[in-house]
Amino acid sequence: MADHDWIDDSLIDDAIMKQAFKSGRQTGKTARGFTAANIIAYLKTSGVTDEELVEKLAALEHKQWAHWTEYMIGAIERELRLLIRDSIVHPNFVKKGWLTCLSEWKRQIKTKYKDLSGGEKESDREWARKVLAVLKGE
Repeated sequence: MADHDWIDDSLIDDAIMKQAFKSGRQTGKTARGFTAANIIAYLKTSGVTDEELVEKLAALEHKQWAHWTEYMIGAIERELRLLIRDSIVHPNFVKKGWLTCLSEWKRQIKTKYKDLSGGEKESDREWARKVLAVLKGE
């Protein structure tokens, strides 16, 4: 598996970003291949607008959230099964609250960023803007 398999090719779709990735990987300064200097240089020279970059980062944020949430749902479901089996939690409690949340999260996990609702995308954009501010040193 290549060092960058965790990221969509669409997020490193131009020569400058690919070069930034390559430079970081060769120096070995980060586990994922990018250094802050690589990314800042890219931001200054790429011509990509902040809005475009926020969208790319938001799509990545959604993938990261989906990956983590899928893991956590598995853990929650395993624990709930044990609690029900051992009569610690009544099944009706689970049906009323948790199943609704789990169903919604599972739907969002299966949904690509581009297909999310406007509100769901905005939630990812909020985190993307925070990342962009950190990268820019703001």
